[in-house]
Amino acid sequence: MYTAKHIRPLLFLLLLLGLNHMAISQDTLLLPDNTYLFGEVKGLSKGVLKIETTYSENDFEVEWLEIKEIQTTSRFLIGLTGNVRVTGTLRTTQAGTIIIRTEETGDRVSSLDEIVFLQELDNAFWSRLSASVDFGINFTRANNLQQFNARSNVGYRANRWTLSGKYDAINSTQDGAGDIQRRDYGATFQYYPKKKWYLYANMSWFSNTEQAIKMRYSAKIGAGRNIIENNQASWGIIVGVQPLTERFSDGVTDDNASTELFLGTQWNLFDTGDFSFLGSIFAYPSLTEEDAITGQQRFRTDLTFDIKYDLPYDFYIKTGLTLNYDNQAVAGDNTDYVWNFGFGWSL
Repeated sequence: MYTAKHIRPLLFLLLLLGLNHMAISQDTLLLPDNTYLFGEVKGLSKGVLKIETTYSENDFEVEWLEIKEIQTTSRFLIGLTGNVRVTGTLRTTQAGTIIIRTEETGDRVSSLDEIVFLQELDNAFWSRLSASVDFGINFTRANNLQQFNARSNVGYRANRWTLSGKYDAINSTQDGAGDIQRRDYGATFQYYPKKKWYLYANMSWFSNTEQAIKMRYSAKIGAGRNIIENNQASWGIIVGVQPLTERFSDGVTDDNASTELFLGTQWNLFDTGDFSFLGSIFAYPSLTEEDAITGQQRFRTDLTFDIKYDLPYDFYIKTGLTLNYDNQAVAGDNTDYVWNFGFGWSL
């Protein structure tokens, strides 16, 4: 007959086995102060790793390059420098290197600075989604000025492709002057094969009363490559071709359809504390349009630049510049720009 004296050691053994199983089934991090974190690694982005633990309401955020050891049981989509993407788990060796147990090519030796992002596989839709929106409103008694501006974006990342969209707008009305309305919105699809180049497709719509553009529609098709991609910054180039359709509101200029080449560069700096810098420049030399009198080829450029400062609880303040140049604008100046200051929230 079993007594309490016999049962206690058995219960203690079962408890140890249970704790051991929990530790084995969890992801593990070793921090610079030799503290261990046990939980579920949620992902790595912009040099910061997030891990969810049972003993904290909020996820821990750890500088990726400061981690001494990592071991995961969760499967990840792993992004490496050189635009390489594999799926598998991570384990730090005694020599300080990282073994990536991939599903494509078996074990792969890597290091912390070669790993750019981690994304959990088989995770929920919402964890793959990102979004932000910021806006500004101005009212003045003088001339009854009313102005509203907004910048927003949303994105979704799958295993080998991303889909993103944006919507930027400005409305301004005042006594004694014409209304100003500007809209810039569109969607971008990128597909990442195993090679360094990726496929790029974009559809965009643009309208601007300042340059008498009632609607400009374009559809880019091309390819891109990340030249720099690490835990501090990313920079890449995109090339391709786009058809262009335009309608104007000046009452004189006919609708226009043309074809352009495009060459673009995009950059993102994020290892700068609470600041982040995001920008792009696209140049569009026309293949089919030239000035009827001078014979000059049409040429356009689009520039965007955003500086964001993170606040607590996912709020932020941001300033951004959008500039458009067209050497054959039908109305107004060849150059038009919007400088935006806003307060926003990100998902």
